[in-house]
Parts: sequence; C-alpha cells; structure tokens
Amino acid sequence: MSIQGTADYKFVYIRKAHPGDIKPIAENIRDIDAFECDRCASLPPDACMEKGLKEDMETYSIVEKETKEPLAMFGVGSCAPHEVCYLWMLAVKGFVKKCGAEFIKTSKEYVRRFVDHYGPCMNLIARKNTSSKRWLKFCGAVFLPVNEEFEMFVIV
Repeated sequence: MSIQGTADYKFVYIRKAHPGDIKPIAENIRDIDAFECDRCASLPPDACMEKGLKEDMETYSIVEKETKEPLAMFGVGSCAPHEVCYLWMLAVKGFVKKCGAEFIKTSKEYVRRFVDHYGPCMNLIARKNTSSKRWLKFCGAVFLPVNEEFEMFVIV
C-alpha cells in the first residue's frame, strides 16, 4: 500500500518523505515531539526521522505550499513480523495553524488506510501532548496507561 501521488490541500500537500526534509523539521520541532523522541526512542528528532525513512514501510512529509518547507513527517513501521505496527508523526511549531483545519479533518483517512492495510497500530504518547491526543482520539485511538509520563494509543 502507498498513498498514491500527492495529496493536495489548500495550504499543504503530502508527498513521499526525502532525507532533505529532516533538517528543517528538526530545527523547528515541537518541544513535545522532541521530548517524546528523547524519552521513547532515546534519540534526537533528526535521528528518529532518519530511522523512519530507512526502516519504516511508509514515510511521508507534509509540505507548506507557499514556502515549500516541510512541516511534518509521519509514517508507519513494523514492531516485528505479524505484530502490531506503530504510527508516528513529528511536526514543527505552529504546524496546526499552518496546515489548516481541512488537513486535520481529512488526515483520519491516512490513519484508516494504514490500519486497514497493516492492521492495528500503536505508539506511546506523552500524557501532556493534549493536542495530539485529541487528534488521535478523532482518528479512533483508545489510550492505555503506561506510567506517569506516557500512555499507549491503539487504533484498530
């Protein structure tokens, strides 16, 4: 499965991620995303995105139309053969404002395509990452406690 071509929205478009997307995203990464990379993967955000590009089944970038700057990278990877997959997204500060409500509303379709093709998806999320938790809930996620800092989300 692959998201065919590019998806086009009013302010952004989606395309396959490129190595050149990593630096601009990492330099302006949301603080909460940097925190999650550090605590969950023990890696800086640029290394997490590089790993996603090299190892994941699919990795895409969300690019601002006007400036051609990458605003976020997201993907789906396999935890192990025949097990659940993980979903992830790392974004720049001001991402939601720049990408517009249109993308947020339709992004559920991407999550659904991943789950329908690869099966249940999960990942850890910081409890204090309220905006991403709201979006994941909108996409059908349920949350399970892990510890005082993190929860696990699952989408089936």
